[in-house]
Amino acid sequence: MHTVETADSSTPLRSAQNDSAHLTFDLEVTHDVKVSDLHKKWSYAPEYRAAYEELGPKFDLTRALIEARIGAKLTQAQLAERMQTTQSVIARNTP
Repeated sequence: MHTVETADSSTPLRSAQNDSAHLTFDLEVTHDVKVSDLHKKWSYAPEYRAAYEELGPKFDLTRALIEARIGAKLTQAQLAERMQTTQSVIARNTP
């Protein structure tokens, strides 16, 4: 489970900028909140929803790659070796 720390769990979204490349949210750190809870709250913001929908195909591809790697019983390091790259490249592109 991934967690994000925010100042106020009832209003984790303090500001957002959408430049079509990425969406940035300013958060203050005070306590743990589940990422799924933040997603539900942020989904009401049109900017967040649009960015999330735009990234849908990338999320789908990432999920498929992770499932294929795990199904093949390969670690990130083993996959990286086969692809002649480094584990950090695999981790960065398939969180």
